[in-house]
Amino acid sequence: MSLYTVLPVYKIGKLASKVGMTTTVSAVPACRSVFKMENKMPNSKTIYTTTALATEHPALANLDLKHGNYKALGESPLGKALCEVMKSEAVVLCLVASQIAAPSRPPVVGIHRLLKHALGDKIFEPDFKRLTGRYVRQVLEHLGFRWKRSGVDVVVKNSPYASGSIYTASPAQ
Repeated sequence: MSLYTVLPVYKIGKLASKVGMTTTVSAVPACRSVFKMENKMPNSKTIYTTTALATEHPALANLDLKHGNYKALGESPLGKALCEVMKSEAVVLCLVASQIAAPSRPPVVGIHRLLKHALGDKIFEPDFKRLTGRYVRQVLEHLGFRWKRSGVDVVVKNSPYASGSIYTASPAQ
């Protein structure tokens, strides 16, 4: 058994099997409790290990994240690290859980703690935030979500993001 396991908090059924997860995933706000360690429930002070962020999600194995107009950022060491983190199981679970738990709010706020821990505060500079949003869209669209609207206000206090895009789950094919 792995040190990290998914908490069975919120069932998402067919969508879970479509993105390669088990039938349960945590839908805790800001994904503070996506992983439990040695049967201890983490709290908001949890330190996310690089092991949880370094495991690429199997559904994203053939996804090549495009950086578009942000070529210099995407090819920088921090940009490459962001690309790796965005394809990790921890981030994928947080994005999917955030979008399902609050479909009218941007899922990017669900990963800001993970990004801060893994990459530091520099990742919240304006251009890196735009690059992060671009990667979020590519990941969610690859998993079967569709872009719905951009410019949706973030209502989470102390979030480095002011707005973001929302997505809808595509019907099962």
